[in-house]
Amino acid sequence: MIQHAGLYASVNTLRGVAMDGRVPIFSMIGLLSREKDRDPRESRHSMVRYCEPLLDVFGVPHARLEGPDDVHLIPEYYRLAQKRRGPAAVLVGLETA
Repeated sequence: MIQHAGLYASVNTLRGVAMDGRVPIFSMIGLLSREKDRDPRESRHSMVRYCEPLLDVFGVPHARLEGPDDVHLIPEYYRLAQKRRGPAAVLVGLETA
């Protein structure tokens, strides 16, 4: 579990360990300051706005937890990281309970 700033700080580790080293790493990434009324990619906050595009650049499968109905994505993406022997993530920015 990390905040989005932690994702940016750990990019080299993500690449070296999870991708090149093929170590399954499941991350829950908090989108601090996510606005409820707009898509994260349209956020006024650059740390929120660039999180998904960064994961896309590295080919990291990811999903958003947008509410209680999305909590099932946590075990799904955990298993995906194990299956693909690499990174997978869920982004938490809205209330899920």
